[in-house]
Amino acid sequence: MPDFGRGSPAQFAALADPKLLACRDIALQLLLQSFDGFFSRLENDFFELAEKSSERSLREIYFAARAETLAKRGLIKAEFRQQFLDAFDQRLQELESEERGVRYLNKDEPKTELSLVANEEYEENLTVSSMASAFKLTGGEDLRQMESRLARLVPGKAEQNAANPICPEAICEAMLRACRQIESGVEARIVALRAFESQLTQQVGGIYRQVNEFLVQQNVQPVSYKSHPQPTSGYRPPRREDPPPASATPSENPSVTAGAAPLSPGLVNMMVPAALAAHLERLLSGSAQQAPQTAVQSATEFSFLNQLQHRLPEDPVALEGETLLPASGNLISLLQTTQWAQGLAQMDAMTLNLVALLFDRLFEDSRLPEAIKGLIGRLQIPVLKVALLDSAFFSRKQHPARQLLDRLAEAAIDWHDDADAGNPRFDKLSAIVTWIVVNFEDDVGIFDQALVDLESFLLAEADAATSQIQDDAQELAVAELNELGLATAESLVGARLFKRDVPALVDEFVRRWWVPALAKVYGVEGENEPRFVAYVTALDDLLWSVEPKRGAEERLQLVNCLPRMLKTLEEGTAEAGMAAQEWQAFMSELVHCHASAIRNGMRPPSAAPVFAPAVAEVAAPIPEPVYELPPVLLEELPKRWAWVDLQEEDGSHHKLRLTWISPQGTRFLFTNRVGANGHTFTRTEIETLIRNGRLRHEDWSGSLTDGVFDELRHTLSA
Repeated sequence: MPDFGRGSPAQFAALADPKLLACRDIALQLLLQSFDGFFSRLENDFFELAEKSSERSLREIYFAARAETLAKRGLIKAEFRQQFLDAFDQRLQELESEERGVRYLNKDEPKTELSLVANEEYEENLTVSSMASAFKLTGGEDLRQMESRLARLVPGKAEQNAANPICPEAICEAMLRACRQIESGVEARIVALRAFESQLTQQVGGIYRQVNEFLVQQNVQPVSYKSHPQPTSGYRPPRREDPPPASATPSENPSVTAGAAPLSPGLVNMMVPAALAAHLERLLSGSAQQAPQTAVQSATEFSFLNQLQHRLPEDPVALEGETLLPASGNLISLLQTTQWAQGLAQMDAMTLNLVALLFDRLFEDSRLPEAIKGLIGRLQIPVLKVALLDSAFFSRKQHPARQLLDRLAEAAIDWHDDADAGNPRFDKLSAIVTWIVVNFEDDVGIFDQALVDLESFLLAEADAATSQIQDDAQELAVAELNELGLATAESLVGARLFKRDVPALVDEFVRRWWVPALAKVYGVEGENEPRFVAYVTALDDLLWSVEPKRGAEERLQLVNCLPRMLKTLEEGTAEAGMAAQEWQAFMSELVHCHASAIRNGMRPPSAAPVFAPAVAEVAAPIPEPVYELPPVLLEELPKRWAWVDLQEEDGSHHKLRLTWISPQGTRFLFTNRVGANGHTFTRTEIETLIRNGRLRHEDWSGSLTDGVFDELRHTLSA
């Protein structure tokens, strides 16, 4: 390797290995090719954000940024190219030095005074750190292979992860400086950086792959490094990569299990799931001890966290002259790459890792809508402070901070994407979160107060919903009785008329007037309702009364039953709406039917019929078998208060709760949390929806945080 001496960065680049310069040019060409897609995406993002923004000032910023970006496309692209080349040259010079180390993105800012960094620059740097971590994850094995080969070409004996002048940090730093050509404001620059991340995330792996293939063609062999242990099978690394672990002996790190990479004191490290698993187990069991800290240490740690907590903006709620917006993304994961995190004690560093994983899982939970994730995101710093202050956060399932997260999630089960500001429930949840963000310092009891406030609101909401549901349920219960009564009456009448040959007068009367009369007296006791029994008896008596009466006993029985029967028939037809004149006309004709029944009973029975010889019957075709769908088991039906996901015919989805089952078990009422958006189904309809996959159970049993910690315990121990 040539001796570069002590020249300028450009001189270092001029003397660099030609293969290294070719790698630079390949990467730069591919990066510049992605800018057309980046500008198109950015233009759409600015327009959508401006349209959705409720604040006039933000709309003006996004529209202005959109116009400015269109005018400065060439300038931004040229600036990125120049900054990428300058960063490449600068890194070559740094790598030549004997004092190498991990380089921070914002190298011009003092690394020990994070609290003094300007808010805008700090927010930009957090975004860029997130971008670099995403590119590292996407680069994967291609990035690692390329780094191990580039280490052959760079000056000095750099570590593998530092021997890469075209690393993700270099790309992101160049883009940050290029985006500073956008003068519309930090909000616009953050949007531009996010658009670049979205555009390049799917391409950066291919860029590193092509560079690596070039090095393979040039027969550049990888440098062998002592590999760090990789996560065990089943372990999913976080979204943000952490610094590589420093060496330490087992005696220095007693929490590290045998065979696992040691934890470097004060360094956040996700490459040792075994150590994290052991720490989590101690926390969950309540056996973990808080690491002793001096007042100066505690004040330093929490001063930085307090600054982050109080500067997180919140859009819909203005409090004491300060406007605050929901946090976006996992801020705790970003904190892991800061110098503040590297100064933490070992136990606190692992606790920080666990809280980052907690919010990773919460943000990935598909059951939670974006609006509620935004509210939970604003609680990241307060929850981190609670976890550092009180180890019982992990061991106590009823810890107020955990309960608050659980209740926030439960309150949003039936949330819609557009149910944000202006919605009473969202405004209340947002106000509670804001109150915690503004007032929480180190007194965990504030979460108890917030939880009481939230429970009171949800209880009042439930009471109002119960009143609404009762009104709907009463109407449905009446409708159910009417439907069941009509169906039962039609069934009873149909079965009796099928068995008898009755006069047309009686047949028409029964079908037209006695079916609705029976339906009206069908009550909560069903067919055992006393009036219903009396009306069925009157029906049977009427049908018997027009049949031939053979013998004196039957004629006497007819005389005796007529008064009771006619009285009941008159009462029932009046309830069914039969006019008095129609009733009298029917009675006049019924008298003739009874007289015919008596005359027919006095006639001698006719001779036995003579049957014609049997004719061979043609065998009827065998019907095709009908395959019935398997019945839905009782345990598969939703239980009362269970949440379900209902897919409508148009493909839309609703989260609904089974709030009422009819007394007869034939009707099921589903509503949202406030008793609105009601859907009523019969049991047959529910079974059909379940078979078709359009009605699915939503499992919200148990605590959300319990589920996350159980999952982490299983994943980290795998």
